[in-house]
Amino acid sequence: MDKTLPGQTGMPGVEMPGIPVILQCVFLMLLMFDSSAIYAADVTCQSAHSDLDGDGWGWENNASCVVSSGDAKKPECRSAHSDPDGDGWGWENGQACLVTVSRTNSSDGASRFPACSGAGADPDGDGYGWESGRTCQVKESNTVTQPIAQSAVCSYAGADTDGDGFGWENGRTCVVGTSTGSGKTYRPEDITDLLLVTGQSNTLGANTSVDYQLDNSHPRVFAYTSNGWRVAELHQVWDRGRFPGPGYRNASQDVVANNFALHFGKRLAELDAAAVVGFVLVAEPGEGIEHWDPGNRGMNRVQHKVAAAINELPHKTAIDGILWHQGETDWLYDGTADPDVEKPAPKYYYRNKLAQLIGNFRLENWYDNQTPFICGETISASGINAHLNGLNYDRDSYTACVEGYGLPSRHTDGSHFNASGLRTIGQRFANSYYDLSRN
Repeated sequence: MDKTLPGQTGMPGVEMPGIPVILQCVFLMLLMFDSSAIYAADVTCQSAHSDLDGDGWGWENNASCVVSSGDAKKPECRSAHSDPDGDGWGWENGQACLVTVSRTNSSDGASRFPACSGAGADPDGDGYGWESGRTCQVKESNTVTQPIAQSAVCSYAGADTDGDGFGWENGRTCVVGTSTGSGKTYRPEDITDLLLVTGQSNTLGANTSVDYQLDNSHPRVFAYTSNGWRVAELHQVWDRGRFPGPGYRNASQDVVANNFALHFGKRLAELDAAAVVGFVLVAEPGEGIEHWDPGNRGMNRVQHKVAAAINELPHKTAIDGILWHQGETDWLYDGTADPDVEKPAPKYYYRNKLAQLIGNFRLENWYDNQTPFICGETISASGINAHLNGLNYDRDSYTACVEGYGLPSRHTDGSHFNASGLRTIGQRFANSYYDLSRN
């Protein structure tokens, strides 16, 4: 029953005795206006993109919301592939972006993107380009099927923030880890060339710089790390608990070193499209060659680590080559400067020790006399380099030495390669190994 005063029409169900009807209406309108203002203040849209028609109101969480006038819209994604889960949002260049159109608009998968005028609009080869301020699709006839170029491999696994195997660097999509544009995924069991890299501190590359365009990873180059076999990347621990990198990027600086083993692998992969490279690093900084005598620490570490690495590769029973870089501690042509060796040492001490070293390696069940042994010259120890270069003139077809004398060194000394020197000698090692192993 309606509660109204005699002679009043009133609002049904509202009792306002003694108040004229018109004032009741005004009062109720004010209440309605006030409550809507409070509601609008409390329910603000989380994103300006909730307002599809630009009227200042959006729809989120099954309710209307007010778009704040200060909200800035997120940038539009360059490629729909930045949205791997299809929720309309992607991640490019270190920030969220909005995918303005979906990849398909029907059950048959018909594309909603306009066709690109040419394949040149698609610099990263993902099938989508950017023209006239929006995403376009490269027609199949304009697309050349080929693996993503090496430069499209992410320089650092952290570029993939959502773990989908793709990252964003330098304004384009990059591949993290083992994926390639051809769809081929390489695994440790695909390794064709397994190398031992051992020697003094130049095998570590400590205190050197990194350029992520030159020193990025390659999907066919693996390292034996503290976490087993992984696609080689400089933010991994390959040896001595922290080299070449500690496994993370410091908040204020990039704590990482360069390494010639990475550049050996990348160069070999370039020389041989079927090669999948794996390397095991055993570094003994500051040690003379006698440190690798049987029973000494250097040889013990080599034996243990090589066995562990091979045990994780069911298809491999032996290594395919040794890269040796050592001699700075011995450095003399006659005798040795190694303080751990009793003096006077024999005149051709290093030459004899090098021959013994190779022979001892060949006694191991994971190495033989038809497996390459390649050394690298030191930057400045010309006396030792004369003995090392003897491997180029002996009668052994599986030994060699690559030039390292005079390569760029760190500013702090004249015996350690800088990043440029490491890249160069790594590539020279690869050229020599390719010649010995393929010819």
